[in-house]
Amino acid sequence: MTTLIEVINHGPIRELRLARPPVNALDTELCRQLIHAIELAMAEDAHGIVLSGSERIFTGGMDVPHLLSHGDDKHKLLDTWNAFFGAVRTLAESRIPVVAAITGHAPAGGCVLALCCDYRVMARSADPARPYAIGLNEVQVGLIAPEGIQRLLRRAVGAHRSSVLLATGALVPAEQALQIGLVDELVDGELVAARAVAWLQDLLKQPRQPMLLTRAIARAELHDALHPDLIQLDRFVEAWFAPDAQNALQALVARLGNAGRWPATAGIPGGSRGCRPAAGTTADGLAGTGIIEPSFIAVAAPLNDTPEPVVSELIDLLTLERLEDNLFRGQSRDIGTKYVFGGQVLGQALAAAQATVDNGRHVHSLHAYFLRAGNIDHPIVYDVDRTRDGGSFSVRRVTAIQHGKVIFFCAASFQQAESGAEHQHKMPEVPQPEDIEPNRPLPAEVLERLPIKVQRWLSRGGPFEFRHVYPRDELNPPKRPPYHQVWLRLSERVGDAPELHQALLAYASDFHLLGTATFPHGISYYHPHVQMASLDHAIWFHRPFRADDWLLYSLDSPSAQDSRGLARGQFFTRDGVLVASTAQEGLIRVVPDQAAAAAVPAKD
Repeated sequence: MTTLIEVINHGPIRELRLARPPVNALDTELCRQLIHAIELAMAEDAHGIVLSGSERIFTGGMDVPHLLSHGDDKHKLLDTWNAFFGAVRTLAESRIPVVAAITGHAPAGGCVLALCCDYRVMARSADPARPYAIGLNEVQVGLIAPEGIQRLLRRAVGAHRSSVLLATGALVPAEQALQIGLVDELVDGELVAARAVAWLQDLLKQPRQPMLLTRAIARAELHDALHPDLIQLDRFVEAWFAPDAQNALQALVARLGNAGRWPATAGIPGGSRGCRPAAGTTADGLAGTGIIEPSFIAVAAPLNDTPEPVVSELIDLLTLERLEDNLFRGQSRDIGTKYVFGGQVLGQALAAAQATVDNGRHVHSLHAYFLRAGNIDHPIVYDVDRTRDGGSFSVRRVTAIQHGKVIFFCAASFQQAESGAEHQHKMPEVPQPEDIEPNRPLPAEVLERLPIKVQRWLSRGGPFEFRHVYPRDELNPPKRPPYHQVWLRLSERVGDAPELHQALLAYASDFHLLGTATFPHGISYYHPHVQMASLDHAIWFHRPFRADDWLLYSLDSPSAQDSRGLARGQFFTRDGVLVASTAQEGLIRVVPDQAAAAAVPAKD
């Protein structure tokens, strides 16, 4: 049997660390092991317990795919929920004090476990723009928290705040959680467990029996709240099978993707694809759309226990924080470029536009202009204008703003699927990706000559795998005609949501496109005296596709002049279906003075 609880002894205090990667999703076995570990600690005369999780995540809540795998078998479903509520009762009825070391996000079931502890120490995120969050968000997937669980929240934050939090299904950022009493203390992430132990050590200095008896009296209402009559598990399971709940849960799993990294929309009040709530959301008058991290919607769990970090990070990048109905904020990621990668802004802008289209229409075209270089170290705000919702088409204009200035804008058009005349270009005859040798890592002596940030990016690798039909040495490029074909795919399987794959392709479409215009001139982006930047970009989405299946990106450049190059691209599935087309004009400026090239933004 796999051990899902790590036991760490701190003298008379026993730390129980949840260890079911990647998000400590609660299934039947983990709950049973938690019950056993608590009972064993009391039997072996431990004086206190610290319940902790993993870095960035306490527990992501119940394992939804595990629960859905039971199908219509109510007995198996009851068995899993009984295991969970058994763990909750065991915590609440512990004869010795328990402190929750909330090491990161604690949605849904994670919040319930924390509410059963005597004291709650929560991690403060290292990134203030992306705080950890805690709360009960079951309503977002059509579930109703049982009365007993609602009482736990009321006990912590009061009747009014709990009613608002429960009705909206909102998660509360850590700072607000501290203000309203949902947690008792905030510390830096690496100090959470140590601080929990220290608090227990101070508590244990009190006369033991008076402290334990006083504690038992103070926690009596906690025990009462978890009486079976207030949980009504049979009723809860019946609600699980209600059409609204099942539709929302199935939609959740479909959109979670690998390791749950793409959010579902079904059942999220005011929610939308790919959006986080504002980090500054307050507990009073919460209009919350629900989550801080997309993998933690309601009771979220992984579909794969070994996610590839770069893939999940990319989907995080495309998952925006919703500030208002039409206003979003996205973070930036350094991929070795001097400024924000154009594909990032394209993908985020498309995600923002998608979040305002809820009539079943999908994007068919996007036309964008890059106006200023983006700063990698600061977030970007996306303002969406709902320009038109007609009978068949919807149009959105998105403006990207950084430091109060517009750095990018685009228009995206969405259409309902309909039948009509069809034709397409034929895919070039090229070897299949399996017949092409994967890219070899750069030799160490070559890598060390590149800028440090480029070294880090190339050493780690990106979320997409590329196989070039005719590889080119980017550090010493020969002159050749401006034609290029490259197979690409996401390096890991993700969810099925078309919106996700369109945003991923928008991101990937900026790779290699403008570079094709440099082929006849024997230069590349990696040359220190070359400035390159996207000026505009267009994408047409023709047919359905998956970004995690091999796609051939066939590229050409018909012209370059006045320090600008024009490039075009077509994406084909491996069986020859044309799924998307691109076009881009970009700056290709050769600057004799290397220092000047490094110091002057390409757009100035």
